[in-house]
Amino acid sequence: MRYLWAWLPLLMGLGMIGARVPGLLHAPHPVVEIVDALNFVLAVTVVVLAIRSGRRFFRPRSNT
Repeated sequence: MRYLWAWLPLLMGLGMIGARVPGLLHAPHPVVEIVDALNFVLAVTVVVLAIRSGRRFFRPRSNT
């Protein structure tokens, strides 16, 4: 689980960098739209991974 928590900020940083690169390179509009769609998919993936690992971390433990 520690491994997953380490990747979450890195994936969000990758999304932020990916959002800025097409504008800095003066890419055409379709390229910007594709990169925005990929960043959205990456953000949804990170949220799902965070929820899954959070549920695993905060799950009640049995006393047996």
